[in-house]
Amino acid sequence: MVRKAKTNKIIVNIVLLLVSLSILIPLWMMFVNSFKTPGEALTLGLGLPETWMFENYYNVFIEGRLFRGLMNSCLITFFSVFLTLFIGSLASFIIARRKTKFTIVIKTIIIAGMVAPPQMVTTVKVLQFLNLHGTYPGVILFYSGLFLPFVVFLMSEFAETLPIELDESAMMDGASPFVLFLRIIMPLLKPIYVTTFVLVFMFVWNDFNYPLYLFKETSTWTIPMSVYNFTSAYGNKWNYVFADLIMASVPVIVVYIFAQKHIIRGLTSGAVKG
Repeated sequence: MVRKAKTNKIIVNIVLLLVSLSILIPLWMMFVNSFKTPGEALTLGLGLPETWMFENYYNVFIEGRLFRGLMNSCLITFFSVFLTLFIGSLASFIIARRKTKFTIVIKTIIIAGMVAPPQMVTTVKVLQFLNLHGTYPGVILFYSGLFLPFVVFLMSEFAETLPIELDESAMMDGASPFVLFLRIIMPLLKPIYVTTFVLVFMFVWNDFNYPLYLFKETSTWTIPMSVYNFTSAYGNKWNYVFADLIMASVPVIVVYIFAQKHIIRGLTSGAVKG
């Protein structure tokens, strides 16, 4: 029994090591090649550069119009996250507290959105009909609708663990439903707020595919799309591409480092009732 446990532990450690290497090796390749000359970076090697080209990052920032992409990403990510969490938390509070046939049906329909993948042709047609295709509001509404089912599911499950006596005490003291939610329920939702914030932020900030279809002008490109400035049919500036990717990844890494302890707590806190 002891030998079997040790064998299982060794196998698990080997698997975890392989998974870690599969993540760390590409990151290391990105890092070292971002400081190489174009000729060195062309080989996509893992060795250190012969000459550290720190100016690559400056050139990427200027030539890649990274500041414009950064502003676009900040704008889209902020409003997408805010709108998703605001609507999702209000809907989750009502669904968790009012157990009626109507709210159960609504929750079922919303959660069904987690299963159905987004259809880009339909999305583009709808945005064109609303005159929102290629605009910031159109992309923000798309991301909000994309993540709303996920946020409602997590937050409603978490809200159901909060004792109903909190609501009753607040209502007896004369609090309106909105004040009840704002001053009592919302602070208790902090773990799940942080979890959903990080998950939605990471996806929207890193997303490359959807803006490619939803934006028409290069002036509206987000920071992941700025990598196109260093690729062409005649060759790629891999050192600039990797420098661009590193700079685009920094905000996500920083947010994840500071919020990682809340993510698991938020995902698991709704699993146990009471």
